[in-house]
Amino acid sequence: MAFSDDGDLLPLRAGFDSVWRGFHRGQVEEFLGRVESELRLVIADRDEAVSQVRDVSAQLEAARSEIHQLKAKVDRLCTEPITAETLDERLRRRLELAEAEAAEITERAQAAAEYSWATAEEAAARLRSQYERLIAEAERRHQEATNEHRAAMERTRTEVDAMTKQAERERHRLDAEAERRRQEIQKDFEIAMAARRSEALREMAERDNASRAEAERRVREATEEAERRLAEAAEQAEERVREGTEEAERLVREATEYAERREAAAAQQAEHLVLQATDEAERLVREASDEAERLVREANRRAEEREQVATDYAERREAAAAQEAERMVREATDEAERLVREAAEEAERRLAEATERAEERERAAVAQAERVTREADQYAERVTREADQHAEGVVHDADEHAARVTRESSEQAERRVREAAEEAERRLAEATERAEERERAAAEEADRLVREANEAAAERERVAAERAERLVAEATEHADDLVDRAAREVRSLNELRQRMIVQLRSVSVILQHAVPLVVPEDGAELLGSANRDTEPVLPEHAVVGAISRSGAPDPRMPDDLARARQTEPSGGA
Repeated sequence: MAFSDDGDLLPLRAGFDSVWRGFHRGQVEEFLGRVESELRLVIADRDEAVSQVRDVSAQLEAARSEIHQLKAKVDRLCTEPITAETLDERLRRRLELAEAEAAEITERAQAAAEYSWATAEEAAARLRSQYERLIAEAERRHQEATNEHRAAMERTRTEVDAMTKQAERERHRLDAEAERRRQEIQKDFEIAMAARRSEALREMAERDNASRAEAERRVREATEEAERRLAEAAEQAEERVREGTEEAERLVREATEYAERREAAAAQQAEHLVLQATDEAERLVREASDEAERLVREANRRAEEREQVATDYAERREAAAAQEAERMVREATDEAERLVREAAEEAERRLAEATERAEERERAAVAQAERVTREADQYAERVTREADQHAEGVVHDADEHAARVTRESSEQAERRVREAAEEAERRLAEATERAEERERAAAEEADRLVREANEAAAERERVAAERAERLVAEATEHADDLVDRAAREVRSLNELRQRMIVQLRSVSVILQHAVPLVVPEDGAELLGSANRDTEPVLPEHAVVGAISRSGAPDPRMPDDLARARQTEPSGGA
């Protein structure tokens, strides 16, 4: 336990909370107010002790003046030495009785002084043992508080390490989960793309075969219709030849020649148009196939690029999250180590200061006790020596004065001993109360530090959990975004397939419009009536063909397919 220079108690350590820039302001102000109150109490005790010293000094001066007066009186009485030989028997007897009584009074005074000195020594020893016991108890409690604080810091460090390892394991688990989900999404996307690609190619092949079969059927029907019409015309011509005259024969002959010429020209023109239409259809089919393959390759390439970009982005986010988590763990570990190191250094420094102050106060108390003991010894020896020197010349007046002085000395010694005992008991009670108060404050401080450490650890754990949940949500959102992009790519492929179907229908319409050139003019109505189911499609394909020839993008197309459509050759469709 630490003492001040005048024996009063002072606080052992402050116990402030460390904040961002120094100690807690409220605690510092509270501590300063408490120190000022204790200093005021110390000053009041010092003033009271000074007043007591003044009173004792005044009493000592009064006793000294009285002693001087008695000395003068004794000197005056002893100017003429009185001996036993010069006195009669009665006076000699009275002188012997007076000397014996003076010796007895001196012995009683010396015995009382020795008793008072022994009592003071015993009280001083008892107070010294009590102070030493209190100091040992305070040091033990301080050591226990230091050990508890160190154990609490060790537990806090262990909990922080455990939470750090738990966060690391959670991060690895979330990374593995995100990687597994990414692989599943990538696998599903590849399977879906392969299935859609196979389906698109199969449908394109079926549409191509159907278009070719439809064109061949239409050409075959047109040829059969032309042959039938030619047969009917030949029969009619033969009938007119049989029924007509030479003019008729001539007209028939001219008509036959004209018909043969028209037939040859029509056949030649029909063959030319059929060849042209076939070449145009094959070119359109070939260009459509090339365009479809190019768009499929472009879609695959863009899907791979987007998948690579998504993979790189996920890897970068994963690396950034890992670096951020490692940085947070490292900062938390450094902060915990710094707090532990500062707390240990502060505890060691305060312990050293308290030990040094306790040793200094103990040395001061021992020096004060030795000085008081030495002064008491000197005063007792001086009083005894003066009493021995002047006891021989004391007569009846000296007997009364010795009795009064002995009585007053006994009363004063008893009063001093009683006051010293009361003062010692009061100081002991105050020391015990302050020690208990300091112990309660130390226990509250340790509980508060442990509570704050637990709250900080819980806050770190909550922040780590929120960050992990946020990373999982971001990964899930990114995966959903990839799925949406894959769906948009599939829709783009479906739109491309629809446009190819439209182009093939346009080829079919072109072939249908080319067939009437093979037959006579009256066969156009039959083909027109037979192909009325294709007329509603023509305006749409004409608009699509005009848009394709003008190079303007279809507003229904995605941006990537519109740009691909604008960059295709102008000879298409």
